[in-house]
Amino acid sequence: MKKVVAILVLLTTGLGLFAQNEDDALRYSFLTPMGTARFSAMGGGFGALGADLSLTAQNPAGLGVYRHNSVFTITPTFVFNNTNSSYLDNKLNDFSYGVQFNNLGLVLTFSSDDKKEGWINTNFAVTYNRLADFRNDINAEGINKTSSLTDYFVQMANGNPPNALYEFEEGLAFDTYLIDTVPGTVSTYHNVYNGKYGELQSYQQTTKGGIGEFNFAFAGNYENKLYLGASFNIQTINYSHKKIITEADQYDSIPNFYYFTFTDNLNTEGTGANLKFGLLYKINRLFRVGLAIHTPTFFSMEDDYYTRINTHYDTSSFDYSSSRNKYDYSLITPARYIGSIGFVFSQNGVLSLDIEGVNYGSARLKSDDYNFTTENSNIADLYTWGLNIRGGVEYNIGIIALRGGVGYYSSPYKSDKNLYALNYNGGIRIRGESLYLDLTYSMTQKNAVIYPYKLTDKPVSAINANQTLNYFTATVGVRF
Repeated sequence: MKKVVAILVLLTTGLGLFAQNEDDALRYSFLTPMGTARFSAMGGGFGALGADLSLTAQNPAGLGVYRHNSVFTITPTFVFNNTNSSYLDNKLNDFSYGVQFNNLGLVLTFSSDDKKEGWINTNFAVTYNRLADFRNDINAEGINKTSSLTDYFVQMANGNPPNALYEFEEGLAFDTYLIDTVPGTVSTYHNVYNGKYGELQSYQQTTKGGIGEFNFAFAGNYENKLYLGASFNIQTINYSHKKIITEADQYDSIPNFYYFTFTDNLNTEGTGANLKFGLLYKINRLFRVGLAIHTPTFFSMEDDYYTRINTHYDTSSFDYSSSRNKYDYSLITPARYIGSIGFVFSQNGVLSLDIEGVNYGSARLKSDDYNFTTENSNIADLYTWGLNIRGGVEYNIGIIALRGGVGYYSSPYKSDKNLYALNYNGGIRIRGESLYLDLTYSMTQKNAVIYPYKLTDKPVSAINANQTLNYFTATVGVRF
């Protein structure tokens, strides 16, 4: 079983979805790597053990431990997502499900069985490993007696004539008559509510996608003691975010108004590359150590976004969409440093521990037409070094192997060290002569605080969402 508990996650404090900022840098830098069922069941603490195809994404030297057989693995995962939300004294439940692949890989082993000195074998591997999962579904609603999204539109519009309003937010609100200029003025606005609140306010958020990595790795085995490896890696980012806010006058208290719906859509695609170098050394029959260095990942990113407002009044309706905008920029995510230690006890069990250091404050945004000075300064000011600790144990009983692991992911924030994640893992393997099956059940829990919009003159109620992700993972491996 795997359980990740994020004590508090601030997902959004306003609309502002399309601006590339420190939130994007952290989203694509904070990785909780997945992989084979064995790798996941042992918490990902595998750097000093070797012989697992997820190691191309962690310590490629571990591939050198494969000696007598080439191996192919495939790891499908079924995910079931359940979310309980609380908003304005009302509770709702939502769920979703899907299938993803956490690992796919092939290692080819070239060895001489009778060779005992020098380079005994060399291996080459091509793999895919999943590094992050963005799946998240939230549904909340309640009666709002103090504010409205239209207040946000007025706040953003004030001081600007109608022809200078932001196309993606207050400009659409003006076109659909949710806001209008105060009579006798050209840049002061009021909304359709005119201070009469009590609308039913609904919030729906769906995020999908993840970060995957394709690895091309090479490793060598020197006298069954020293293993060296390197990999060239291509990371892909696929992130989609859809948010729908609806406000309805269900008690007919607002003259000539029925309801409106604001929808924003963001799709982000990114491709990046990095290098990883590793070593593994067997001190003696019982102890082994590992070290890996991951260079920063250099991404080419593209955001594709648009918004829409649909309004319905007693005698009319309006439906306007913004233009569809695309924006290209670059992102550099931090380097990673991983130290590992492994212990082999009796002939049936192993213990392992990985300690990873990553400076989240070193991420950077860049583009040809904007310098991102403020955003990069915020990244450096808000984020700090993270220390991630992953450990696991495996014990073999005949053809059965039992596994368990634990991991700790420290807060990336300088100001709040309570924002950490914990995970607990477990799984089982059934081994045959040339075929094996690994099974893992994982549970992830996250707590989120979401502010649908932000106002400068009054507080806005928050959505509290408790999310549970259930992962059912199976790895099928073939030795040949």
